[in-house]
Amino acid sequence: MSLAADDRPTAIQIYGADPALLLAAARIAARADPAFLDLNCGCWVPSVAGRGAGAGWLRDPAAMVEMARRIVAAVDVPVTVVPPVPPEPPTVPASVVSAVPPVPAVLVVEPVITAPRV
Repeated sequence: MSLAADDRPTAIQIYGADPALLLAAARIAARADPAFLDLNCGCWVPSVAGRGAGAGWLRDPAAMVEMARRIVAAVDVPVTVVPPVPPEPPTVPASVVSAVPPVPAVLVVEPVITAPRV
């Protein structure tokens, strides 16, 4: 994987349910020297979260934090984590918030915009 000079700034987003595969993907993505690497832990789409990826990480917040910690330690680019933002109610469990690791990563919340139902 490589990025052309005119592709910058570019971030690379990865997602998945297997920490070892995510770590391998992060290492491959980091070699392209993106502006940052994003770990998607916020997707609520049933076909994603249902397999344990995206918001499926909420089933085991400690594992989500450990996965993010390992990736941050393994790559030399900034890492962001998109935490789950449930459609209703807009809360993240306290166990997830309190477990955010003190690592050199940036925690971002992806805004969710929905169209009014007609």
